[in-house]
Amino acid sequence: MRLFLLVFFSLYSGLHLYVFSRIRGLACLGTASSLGLSLALAFMVFSPILVFYLAREGSYGLARGLAFLSFLWMAFAFLFFFISLLLDALSLLLSAFGPHLGPRPLTLFSLILSTLCVLYGLFEAESIRVKSIEIRTNKVPLGKELTLLHITDLHLGITTRKSQVQKIFKAIEDKEVDLLVCSGDIVDGQMEEYVEFFSRLAPRLGKFAVTGNHEFYSGLGLSQEFFRRARFSLLSDEAVTAGDIVNIVGVHDEAALPYGSGKKDLEGLLRGVRRDLYTIVLRHRPTFEESCLGLFDLQLSGHTHRGQIFPFRFITVVFFPYCYGLFQLPKGSMLYVSSGAGTWGPPIRFLSPPEITIFRIRGSPGP
Repeated sequence: MRLFLLVFFSLYSGLHLYVFSRIRGLACLGTASSLGLSLALAFMVFSPILVFYLAREGSYGLARGLAFLSFLWMAFAFLFFFISLLLDALSLLLSAFGPHLGPRPLTLFSLILSTLCVLYGLFEAESIRVKSIEIRTNKVPLGKELTLLHITDLHLGITTRKSQVQKIFKAIEDKEVDLLVCSGDIVDGQMEEYVEFFSRLAPRLGKFAVTGNHEFYSGLGLSQEFFRRARFSLLSDEAVTAGDIVNIVGVHDEAALPYGSGKKDLEGLLRGVRRDLYTIVLRHRPTFEESCLGLFDLQLSGHTHRGQIFPFRFITVVFFPYCYGLFQLPKGSMLYVSSGAGTWGPPIRFLSPPEITIFRIRGSPGP
């Protein structure tokens, strides 16, 4: 984590130097104005640290307000950087054919486009989609249907907007399903006010969840207490059978390793369940072991957010080739990677809409 923070703040500082140079060139700032701008940008670089300090000290109102400003600015800065580079490249290409825009108009246009993208991103983050996927299997009786709702990466924390969460909750509440499953990163700090809603949900076959990396960052004990009070069965490297219909195998996230967990043999868990029942694996990160293929029918994962803000998906896919969508794996196993329901860091989504997913697993004849 320390190495990640060092790399992140080094890159983030460099990004702000780029923003500083573009804005100073646009506005033709003098010495005093340049100093003021540099101090303001320096504050924004380190404001995320101040946010977490305020939250730790219990100043949640102040932390929430600063977090919204700080992470919204983060989204703007990243988008400004990408848009500026794109427009500069386009201008350079067009210069071969005649007159082209100079640096100042390009910077102004980049600022306008970045602002519009951020405003749209706030809207998209609240535009929750309910995605429906049908799967056929001979492990469900012919003519029968098992329905489950999958939610992941809600990230209930200081940057969460209540209007956003209310829309997600309404989308969940409106659906009648047999199972509710969560594949991690549901909690991310403040979660007390959302316990009551989750505790009201009572699908007939139960509610099951696994940890993501942010459950550990937020404090494993607090996260476990949230799931207990919300009446979820938190699966910690274990397998259960729900309603004598479906096997659910849940594994800790890799972030559990420093806590002495997350080392149980998944293959052993899968070999211990009933082979005649449909088997679902809940695993936060979209990874799997070759030895487990054919031992489960469907793995549900998240973590990637599908990049959350375009064009970060092109970076995400480098680390997680199975970045988003339904994948047919060898030996009959399948993997679904959700884009997630919430946001982490910047409270926006850009060209990566949030979702919850309903799976309709229907019986079919044959193997």
